[in-house]
Amino acid sequence: MICNSIAASLKACKPTRNGLSKIYVIAYHDLKLSLLGDAEYIEVDGVVTSLKMKNQRNFVEIQNANKSALLKEMVTVFDNGSVEINQEFTLTLMTISAKNKMFVNALISTPVVFLNKTKNGEWLIIGLDGNLTLKDVNGEVNETSNQRTLTFAGTALQLISEIDASIVPSLISPPEWVDTNKNGFNYTLGMVLKAT
Repeated sequence: MICNSIAASLKACKPTRNGLSKIYVIAYHDLKLSLLGDAEYIEVDGVVTSLKMKNQRNFVEIQNANKSALLKEMVTVFDNGSVEINQEFTLTLMTISAKNKMFVNALISTPVVFLNKTKNGEWLIIGLDGNLTLKDVNGEVNETSNQRTLTFAGTALQLISEIDASIVPSLISPPEWVDTNKNGFNYTLGMVLKAT
């Protein structure tokens, strides 16, 4: 099979690794917003090359999340030609603890943006429309699990975007206060995220 026969811009076939290796989050309102309330970013050829943040605000890693998270989009084209894009992100916190309870409570009614690194090395961003919110929490403790599964969903103006890997370090660097228990307190969401 010739992988780039559909369009010259498609890359040749290469082995891929499925899934996510890193998951980061920020509250949407901690991005720099335009007068219209839109996130200020630049996208070139389908890749976000610039994303403006408010001072002292950065994406923070969710370290106790199962990396088998599910990131998906559903595009519906209606008979009248209009298009609807729905996006969904599901992740599982691998404990039910006071710290991830704080995390879940802080996410209720808070639009968020997720920055995800795939196991293949690409960086993806979801939620730049400001419509991605927590829709469902499913906690379960039994013989084989001790976890909370969180599902975020919302409509979008465009498909999930790739983000330029060269700008990621500036988006995920501190500030982050580390308390005496070595749990990171995230100023952005006002909660402990590095629960173990």
